[in-house]
Amino acid sequence: STLDPNCTPPCVAGATSPILNAATNFVPTNNAYSIPCGSLTANLSGINSSNTPANTVLTWHNATSATDANKVNTVNAISGATLKFYAAFYDGLAGCYSPTTEITIYGPICAVDDNYSATSIVEGIGATLPSIYTNDSYNGATVSPPTTPITFNYETWNTNVATVDSTTGIITVLPGATAGNYEFYYKICDADADAVPNSNCTIAKVTI
Repeated sequence: STLDPNCTPPCVAGATSPILNAATNFVPTNNAYSIPCGSLTANLSGINSSNTPANTVLTWHNATSATDANKVNTVNAISGATLKFYAAFYDGLAGCYSPTTEITIYGPICAVDDNYSATSIVEGIGATLPSIYTNDSYNGATVSPPTTPITFNYETWNTNVATVDSTTGIITVLPGATAGNYEFYYKICDADADAVPNSNCTIAKVTI
């Protein structure tokens, strides 16, 4: 018998996209990888799939649909702020890819506690305190809205005592605030276009 040169083997990669398993910093329920505070890169090499077809491999891509042109061969140190990545199965015999599964890589967002207890504030006069963003960072750079894509939210905060300018981070202690010691909490969240709102957040404490 002879082989038909026009015969193409079936694509065993199939029509099903990868079902990704939990891994370090990766949550499969929303297919989100969060780069932890203190790091600037994502490592996708530890993520595998529970439904990998035989004779295929899991591949990573920076666009969809999966192709050789958008394949990323090294995924143990992906840098950058929040972005989308895509997983697919590749059948080397047929030279074809499955549909992709989209994941979101979230850039590291760090909020650090602020202690202003050394600053005495006079009841009835109030005060202005330095920006809470000074020691906060997003993707390794100091938070500076609106250039930095973050949103500010009061977490546990009494705005009758003090308020925060969400753009500058400067605290205004109101003249009507009763003398005492206060602990407040605020939250900054990733507002990148690729981020799901309020899904990548960090909380810090402010002492006044």
